[in-house]
Amino acid sequence: MSIQQRIVVYVPTPVRIEEIHERQPITRSIVREDQRLGFFPKYAGEYFLQLEAMIFQTMDRLCPDYNGGMWTMWELSNGGCYLSPALPDDQVRMVCEDNCFEGKLSTDAAGIVVSLVAINHLAWSVPDPEHFNKLFYALRDWAIEHRESEQILRAID
Repeated sequence: MSIQQRIVVYVPTPVRIEEIHERQPITRSIVREDQRLGFFPKYAGEYFLQLEAMIFQTMDRLCPDYNGGMWTMWELSNGGCYLSPALPDDQVRMVCEDNCFEGKLSTDAAGIVVSLVAINHLAWSVPDPEHFNKLFYALRDWAIEHRESEQILRAID
């Protein structure tokens, strides 16, 4: 008796790298004036006052030349959010003593840094940080696509 062997050869179809990493680009939209009051409760829930205070305190700490002012609120298509200071000069000097970063960033990039630091701090301060971790990484994904991503990442390192 003879035993026949059957050999099956699997030839995979080549996959393009673009297909593996394909994702929608993140977009941002400005929060309208009539929606500003609900911005912090929408993203921080019961911790909305803490997040608001942390953002402004962080700006005071990291930007020695900051003297207060209006802020622009942004929503991201991936569920993230951030604020950026609406200052007359588009460049802000930032000093992050904890990681030896010092440099000038646009007000938009400075707002991203400040928002990331504040959201991260809040995540470490609440009993269930999962929501704030998601907010942090959604904003970080936006920061990675930003034209000043290298400076932003150095500032939050």
